[in-house]
Amino acid sequence: MRSHILILVLTGMLLLSAGCGSSDGFGTGTVIRMTGSDVEVEGAGAEADRGVITLRSGGRYIFTGTLDQGQIRIETGDEPTELVLQDASISNASGAVLLARESGDVTIILADESNNTITSGNVNDVPKEGGRSAAVDADAALSLGGDGALTVSSYGGSGIRTGGDLTLASGALTVHAAEHGLWSDANMIFLGGALFLTAEGDGLRSDGSMAISGGSFILTAVDDAIRAGTALTVQDGVVRIDDCAKGLCGAAVTIDGGVLQVSARDDGISADGGTDAGETAQLRISGGIIQLISGGNGLCTAGDLCIEGGELFISVPNHARVIDRNWSGEGICVVNGGTLVATGGAGETFCEDRSDQMILTHVFRAPVRAGSTLSLCDEQGNVLLTDAIAQPCSRVVVSAPLLQPGETYQLSADGQNDTVTLIRPEDESPENGAEEEDGTPENAEQEMPEEAA
Repeated sequence: MRSHILILVLTGMLLLSAGCGSSDGFGTGTVIRMTGSDVEVEGAGAEADRGVITLRSGGRYIFTGTLDQGQIRIETGDEPTELVLQDASISNASGAVLLARESGDVTIILADESNNTITSGNVNDVPKEGGRSAAVDADAALSLGGDGALTVSSYGGSGIRTGGDLTLASGALTVHAAEHGLWSDANMIFLGGALFLTAEGDGLRSDGSMAISGGSFILTAVDDAIRAGTALTVQDGVVRIDDCAKGLCGAAVTIDGGVLQVSARDDGISADGGTDAGETAQLRISGGIIQLISGGNGLCTAGDLCIEGGELFISVPNHARVIDRNWSGEGICVVNGGTLVATGGAGETFCEDRSDQMILTHVFRAPVRAGSTLSLCDEQGNVLLTDAIAQPCSRVVVSAPLLQPGETYQLSADGQNDTVTLIRPEDESPENGAEEEDGTPENAEQEMPEEAA
């Protein structure tokens, strides 16, 4: 049932204007050839002085070659600028490689099959606390596309920072950053492409909204992997988070599709109100395949929680919560669709009284070791679902459309085989409560076994 296939897909179409082409293979525009510390400009709108390339007017600029200790400055007023990188490598040990302070929107095109690098700072740099420096630093909106590859290394700050929207349409982007990987003061949009990112701060950070509708991601972050200031929406794409504090965070988090595999030291998915106090906190899941392995809580919200579809596999420690409903006022928590398999947790109350779908909660008599397989079978012994247990646990929660009230099921893990019969919460009483093999009502309070080694 669970998908473990996480393929780094290099997708995208070279976003060049139709009809643009010339005999040099770069297309029309001003060509900037770089050789060591020398720069040759062929065309209008750009000038070079001691390694600093300044673009004075909007238009299309093609960069090729290697520039040591250089910088591209975009000073085009409100005019948009398109930069085509054709096997370009630019480094600047003392600051940003691409600096756009007074410009219109900036588009970076990675030429077909090209390999490009941008390196800012050096390995001995110590980032300034609260600093906003970045290897690619644009006050306006910036979009990245094409069918090539770009590696951005920032030893003294963030990888890419924008004052406007930041969009990844296609191409293969690798980012290593001493602060945040990608950071937008506005919104962040992912349409496709492939992103491999390591960051000492947040991985993806937007002060506005963030929307993921395609692409492949492999993220590692010291702080949060994905954080949106307002709404975070995932519609499609493959996201693998290998290590982070919190996994996916936003004021309102909506997951309609995609494949998410998250390993977090703290909460897996959190709808906490974000950085905008005016945003209503809500966590809604209606599709996708989600695997969460959390050192803290699995799903956390300061508002409503609605699970309406998808496949969720959640593992938390015994001291944490599978679902942490940390709201200050009234909120709803419902499971009305999809498949939920959760292991671990401290015994929080679930959403049985409001949910349309049955929820099975069970505590094994003995601790279950990590690496064991959990299986759910019907009364005839047919296997309905399985899950690999990622952390030692005692408690199991299962909800799926196939669970029916009055039916008896067998849960097995680590050599233990327990039988449970499902009843609706409104039908539960000491007289008619579902009994396990030892006569304990299924929903009765049970002492948690000592944690497995």
